[in-house]
Amino acid sequence: MVLSGKAIIAAAAGKFFFPLERRMEIGAEGYSPSVLEKIEYAGAKAGSFQEAAEHMKVLAEIKISDRHIGRLTERIGAERQKKCNLEVELMKQDKLEVKVLNKPEVCAVYVDAGKVQTRADDGGGPGVRGQAWADTKVACLVTYQAKEHLEDPQPEVPSKLMDRQTVKEICRQMAMIHGKTQEPSAESKVASTKVKDNKEPEENKQDFEKPEPLVRTAVATQQKVDEFGYMVAAEAQKRGFYEAKRKAFVGDGGNSRL
Repeated sequence: MVLSGKAIIAAAAGKFFFPLERRMEIGAEGYSPSVLEKIEYAGAKAGSFQEAAEHMKVLAEIKISDRHIGRLTERIGAERQKKCNLEVELMKQDKLEVKVLNKPEVCAVYVDAGKVQTRADDGGGPGVRGQAWADTKVACLVTYQAKEHLEDPQPEVPSKLMDRQTVKEICRQMAMIHGKTQEPSAESKVASTKVKDNKEPEENKQDFEKPEPLVRTAVATQQKVDEFGYMVAAEAQKRGFYEAKRKAFVGDGGNSRL
């Protein structure tokens, strides 16, 4: 009878604490940070949560259901999204602080846009509904090992930029991006093929040491370009990019301003 009483008390306690920890968003999975990192990575990278569960079983020797991986991945993703939104709001108010101890000396921000296929997430059972194409915007922020040269490490102009028709075609494509359409000439069509297929012979390639990347982070969104700009700015601010001695911003000439 005593054991039975303890079991009843324990069951009641379990019913009390389980919803409480959900409201506090602390979770009670009992996984170590390293295991949670593996679960999050598998859940985000695999084609499905079922595939992620198989990866965890084979590669990490951890048996976990696909539904559990789904819950954890979505919860951690929501936490990251909440943190990102807070940082963006602080950036808009000019209140976001640098969060790194060692500020970078050399850094670069690379931005690009693309397309992604989406579908409705309505939980209505199997099958795809509301499929559509959506615009994506991505930024990669990289710090590099600081290194200076007494002489230009690449003094010669790349051979592909020495060909007049090739340069003309590159300029025409840039004009199209900015909305200035221009019909390509026969020469431009030939040059366009050269731009796509042009591979410098091995003997013409210039051998120079590329900078070594140190830390790489990324932000991405389907929101409008203005909101994307604040996301990039917030990531750059907390990593100390604005105070770097040497910095670069790289894009493809798209007709948008961050």
